[in-house]
Amino acid sequence: MSADPQMKTMNDALTACYAISITVALFANSFVIAIVLRVPEMRTSSNLMFVHMAVADLLTTFTIMPRMVVFLQVKFLLKYFL
Repeated sequence: MSADPQMKTMNDALTACYAISITVALFANSFVIAIVLRVPEMRTSSNLMFVHMAVADLLTTFTIMPRMVVFLQVKFLLKYFL
């Protein structure tokens, strides 16, 4: 039994989008945190709020997004084998 080629293409496209999103989020949020922590003039209360938002976004990037990629792949494989 073969899987639907259109479904596989859509699954691969979503996986690629998640990979790009994870990479961009990792670098952008790390950059924000590094800049605010290294430059003393940037340590204002508003910028510390941005650091907290970047940390929350990194936690989402490391916990939720990889699970979604695994979910997409497992869902596709279950349809393929069942």
